[in-house]
Amino acid sequence: MSLEETTSLPVTVVFSTSGSKRAWYHRLLSWIIRKTLGSKQSHASIAFYVSTNGGTPIKVVLEAESAGVWRIPWSRWRERHNKVIAEYEVLHDAELLREALAWASENYVGRPYDFRGAGLAGLYRWFAIWIRGRFNSPLKLYCSELVLRTLNRAKMHLLGHFDPEVTGPKRLRARLDELPEYFSRVEHSGTS
Repeated sequence: MSLEETTSLPVTVVFSTSGSKRAWYHRLLSWIIRKTLGSKQSHASIAFYVSTNGGTPIKVVLEAESAGVWRIPWSRWRERHNKVIAEYEVLHDAELLREALAWASENYVGRPYDFRGAGLAGLYRWFAIWIRGRFNSPLKLYCSELVLRTLNRAKMHLLGHFDPEVTGPKRLRARLDELPEYFSRVEHSGTS
């Protein structure tokens, strides 16, 4: 799959949670994350378009989840019963975004999920000063960390001083809401 021919198609940050048809442990983990963070969403990912052997571009999702970091077609991602809570189009230099997505796909896909980092992101609101930087795992990623690192790679430093190691989906979404000139909310039917 190629990114070169898709620079005119949108890149989005997607916030979601596990739907009712996911395996019980996915629903339980999603519930724990939402309760710990006081959040509607338990997951963040990046969606973008890739070309398939000169054919019609397809939407794919780059995400870090319990199985690790991977790219999955949007249709399959939705079939896995992920419920979109919010989606934001990234309003930034398309070439920089494509370069960052290609780099992230090449360097992050296949890495393991960072369960410890995800848990610490949930505890961040209570232990922010103590947690910062103590448990960094450069070889593992969790969902919001992957999104932040990819956007930072695209030179989107406007996100402020968010530490990718301890930023959860709720804090990331709140920051995107504060920057409407860079992130435009995509409306979906049935989302809140």
